[in-house]
Amino acid sequence: MPRQSWTREQDLAVLYLKVAIGKNVLTQKHPDIFKIAQAMGRTDAAIWMRKLNFDYLDPSVSGGYSNSAKQTERIWDEYQSNPDSTLAKARKAYLNLVQDTI
Repeated sequence: MPRQSWTREQDLAVLYLKVAIGKNVLTQKHPDIFKIAQAMGRTDAAIWMRKLNFDYLDPSVSGGYSNSAKQTERIWDEYQSNPDSTLAKARKAYLNLVQDTI
């Protein structure tokens, strides 16, 4: 399978899962991980790794995966600067993706 680049909307949707569901509830086996993976045409492991990229950037989380993309870093910075606006965009991106699979 060829490598698929991440879109901004996909990164925003993963950020939405991370923030909206919460770090203590969201696990690799959470049903929304599978739902969004299917919507994106990705594996649940790919979604989880992207979430770990955000975790690495999040000072409230210990751990994460340090190999984050520049786009992920920009979105995290945007979220830190304006959380309400960025989370609204992230929620919209998530809903747009999962509604396409209904």
